Amino acid sequence: MPKSKHITPCASCGRRVRHDDDFIRAHFVGKVALWRWRCWIAELRQQETAREEMDRLLFAEAERR
Repeated sequence: MPKSKHITPCASCGRRVRHDDDFIRAHFVGKVALWRWRCWIAELRQQETAREEMDRLLFAEAERR
């Protein structure tokens, strides 16, 4: 069985992503980024948590006024 070819590192953790791994590829202007699937899910959860915290802070600020 031939060795899998390594491609660019994961945009989140830096580990190399292989063609036989589960990964997501995002095309940006002038750049392509790859995430291992687990890293992508972790980043989405972090963003959701940060967004919820920001919403809570904004709601509390609006109620004070």
